[in-house]
Amino acid sequence: MRKLLALALSVSLVLGISYWNPMVANATEEILNTPGSSSWVVPAGVTEVTVEVWGAGAGGSSTGSTNGAASGGGAGGYASKVVSVTPGASIPYTIGTGGAGQTGSGGGTSGGATSFNSGEVAANGGAGGATSFLAGVGGSGTAGDTLRTGGNGGAGGASGFSGGGGGGSPGASSNGGTGTSGTNAVPARQSPTAGGTAGTDGGATGGTGGYFLQPYNTCQGGGNGGQPGAGGGGSCRNSGDPNGGTGGNGQIRLTYTAAPSEAGQSGTNMMMGTDF
Repeated sequence: MRKLLALALSVSLVLGISYWNPMVANATEEILNTPGSSSWVVPAGVTEVTVEVWGAGAGGSSTGSTNGAASGGGAGGYASKVVSVTPGASIPYTIGTGGAGQTGSGGGTSGGATSFNSGEVAANGGAGGATSFLAGVGGSGTAGDTLRTGGNGGAGGASGFSGGGGGGSPGASSNGGTGTSGTNAVPARQSPTAGGTAGTDGGATGGTGGYFLQPYNTCQGGGNGGQPGAGGGGSCRNSGDPNGGTGGNGQIRLTYTAAPSEAGQSGTNMMMGTDF
């Protein structure tokens, strides 16, 4: 066997033959998470990339100092696809901004959509929580090979004593979970209402629903949704901090492998037994 390897090395050195071993190349993962529009330059040696996008989460609602149900915001959707690219090309993308939580009496703002390569891979943002028992609806993937749905927000408790949790954002392997609904029960309303669970492989947990500190007339506002794309929690009423939580911003995850240059990929690797 060693004689064969030595012969192969000699031939490669004489003829200038190089041997590329794909196992030598390591996968690279990039996370793009700054809201707004920009472009990604394809690295040298990259001809395809796995693109995963998350839409932004929506904000939670607030009832201010009045009675009512403050609901959690929905999480953004998810989409993925393997995209063919050209090294050196500049590819446009947009990352959605998380929806603002309501600071007075009203519904939360919806989350923004996220897309890659002019919509080749795209996902919507979640819908904002409302000042009613209608919680924010989760967004969905709109373009790609794998599409998943964000969790809905939880409905607020009657009379606004505790807010609904924000929806959890989806991951590569599962949808996001629904936020827990608020309650008027004592002592349950004295602790945060749970946000929706994160989807497997990349999702984030929804923001907690607002609750009452001691004394009862002091409110702890809704929690912010995690990034990527989880919904913000709804608030509770009365004084203190009766604000809905902000939704998590969207995100793009890029995974790719650059082909090794021919330099350094010659028969030397064969002597190590790594080219078979």
